[in-house]
Amino acid sequence: ISPEPYGFGVVENDSKFRDFVNLALMEMWEKGEYQKVYEKWFGKATKNYIPLTWTMEIWP
Repeated sequence: ISPEPYGFGVVENDSKFRDFVNLALMEMWEKGEYQKVYEKWFGKATKNYIPLTWTMEIWP
């Protein structure tokens, strides 16, 4: 397993929706919600264990 960057595709020229998605992800990250979801699907208790060793970079 190797770290790979990924992103979300949105309709071209729809900056309002893009900003909405970016801000929602940033809020989830800052409140710790993203980490909880990640732990549920990829945490130590799963067969898909992948440590969360990175930080999210978002440019709203």
